[in-house]
Amino acid sequence: MLTLRESMGAMQSEDDFRKFVETRHWVFAKTMPQWPHEYTVRSFQDQKEEQTIFEQAVVFIRAHGEHRTFKPTGRSSVYFDIDGRQYWTMGAPVEETVIINRAWLDWQERLARGEGAESVKA
Repeated sequence: MLTLRESMGAMQSEDDFRKFVETRHWVFAKTMPQWPHEYTVRSFQDQKEEQTIFEQAVVFIRAHGEHRTFKPTGRSSVYFDIDGRQYWTMGAPVEETVIINRAWLDWQERLARGEGAESVKA
């Protein structure tokens, strides 16, 4: 398990976080079209370096994000906003976190314009 200091060691800037985002495979959450978003999944079979980078991204989101409530569910999470998107996890301990989610900041407006749930994809 990484300490906060170890986790922040390699991912200290928004550019570092962007690099992480660019390397991940993002999947559209088909089961939640009313709340369109994508997610990336951690694989515990990944090499230690990949595990460390994923944990660093989780810590980065939590350290640099802000607490907000998702109004449709009333659930509170820490959201990190960058490049028109918001990133969040579900709050499990860092070493147990397996999913990082992302959605466009304007996802509600996109749906209202009739763009459809698929418009959340990059």
